[in-house]
Amino acid sequence: MDERGLIDLPLRVNGLEVKVTPVAPLANAQAMDEINAVMQFAQLTQQMGPEGTVAVKFGDMIDYLGDKLGVPAALRNDAAERAFLLEERQAQQAQAMAAQVQMQQLQGGAAALPAPAGAPA
Repeated sequence: MDERGLIDLPLRVNGLEVKVTPVAPLANAQAMDEINAVMQFAQLTQQMGPEGTVAVKFGDMIDYLGDKLGVPAALRNDAAERAFLLEERQAQQAQAMAAQVQMQQLQGGAAALPAPAGAPA
């Protein structure tokens, strides 16, 4: 402890790091105020053009909000898992776009073919 009686962090007990999460109503109200400030900041930066859109570390913000809301880490994807899932989603979207382009090309090619002889026009 320091001279003011505050606890030095990270807190260790028997060599293991301990995480302390306050659950008092006042602590919860303070956490909600902090969440509201972060969300307001994120919304404001999105309105500030290209520089604003890159001002927020959204991955870190997601973890911060999860911590403030008390969502257990075991229920959230970490940064590596999110990156993998985003890459997977982008690959699926690219495949879907390629399939759509191929389908349009096939449909466009079928429309350009002449009608068979004797078929109604």
